[in-house]
Amino acid sequence: MWDETIQAVLVVLAQALIPLVLAFVVGLIGVGIQWVKSKMKVDQYDFMVGLITQLVLAAEQTFPKEEFEAKKAWVIQQAEEQLAGYGINIDLDELVAILEAAVITATKDLKL
Repeated sequence: MWDETIQAVLVVLAQALIPLVLAFVVGLIGVGIQWVKSKMKVDQYDFMVGLITQLVLAAEQTFPKEEFEAKKAWVIQQAEEQLAGYGINIDLDELVAILEAAVITATKDLKL
């Protein structure tokens, strides 16, 4: 008699707990996916900054010192093409902001 009662209680508990455990696991998986997506965005941003900084340095070496607009146009064109090759799309305003920050950093660090 006790065995049947204990077995019945365990079945009821299992039926009640399994959906809760599954919901918890699915929730954890969702949080994990969001974390990976947010991490990718950070990595993509770091990649963009590094790429644009390298392009700014290349433009500084390629173009005469006074050709600011030509350097800027070249960096924008190269960055858009190379980022698109990696499947990264960036708003022009964001690209220009990163470019200007890279110019300030490069001129400060390298005393250009």
